[in-house]
Amino acid sequence: MGQIWAHVKAEFPDNPILAINMLHTPFASQLRLFRAAKVVVAVHGGGLGNALWLGPGQTLLELLPPDPGPPLAMFYQITHQVGAKYKGLWLDSSYSFATGGHLQPARLLVMLREALQGTFRCGDNAR
Repeated sequence: MGQIWAHVKAEFPDNPILAINMLHTPFASQLRLFRAAKVVVAVHGGGLGNALWLGPGQTLLELLPPDPGPPLAMFYQITHQVGAKYKGLWLDSSYSFATGGHLQPARLLVMLREALQGTFRCGDNAR
């Protein structure tokens, strides 16, 4: 993920970009971070339960595993209910939760640009 964040920081130098491991972040801080973020980018997992704290004007970009098994609509449903926008971005087929994987930075940069400019269309997941 380090290379991807380098691309993101270079593309959006005027936007504060944080990379946070929620495992080591106190709950109250997680809540504040999600409430303050314009865009949250995160790999599918339990930490995205914090999407409950999003609201109108905020966007969740969920990085989805290539073969998710059962439908992964829960975070879409949460963002819809709280008034935030949602888009799922499928990771490349080499991805696994155990070893990580690949995401083409250009795909993420397009979505981030749209979310930050307010031209983001939520709905279908992007492959």
